[in-house]
Amino acid sequence: MKEKIRLLPVLFFAAVVGIGGSILPSKFAITFTDSLDKRFFLVYRGNENIRKGDYVLFPYSIVRDQLEKKYRVRFPFSADYVVKKVVCAPGEFLESDGMKYYCNGVFLGYAKEQSITGVPTERFVYRGMVPEGKIFVMGTSPDSYDSRYFGFLDRSVVVGKAYPVF
Repeated sequence: MKEKIRLLPVLFFAAVVGIGGSILPSKFAITFTDSLDKRFFLVYRGNENIRKGDYVLFPYSIVRDQLEKKYRVRFPFSADYVVKKVVCAPGEFLESDGMKYYCNGVFLGYAKEQSITGVPTERFVYRGMVPEGKIFVMGTSPDSYDSRYFGFLDRSVVVGKAYPVF
């Protein structure tokens, strides 16, 4: 009977840790660029139930490699992860019209002809439904390097949802 009583605090502690682990954030993210209007995020692991309006965290290497290959330059930026906002989700109608982008007819923003440093950009051209398993992400700054330039992001590479704190 004494052993059962001693085991009770251990079981209680394990339950608290188990429950707390599911509601505590797995990461914190801080943005240091003007790409987003928010700076500090709590990140919860997983890429399920991603919807339009969600912020998502994904490995920077995915877009860095594509960017460096496309523009044949090496970027010194050393972030491990990037946070962007989902602005068009699977099953929604995405359209690029010249330099403008729309989701279900709602204006999202413009693409730029050149980067801040004057390098000509190549924009993502598309007209159709966002495919299942893909998302279109953007920063809140017109200078953000996002889906307007690298195209759809595969949902499988998303590490987690990011919730802005400030």
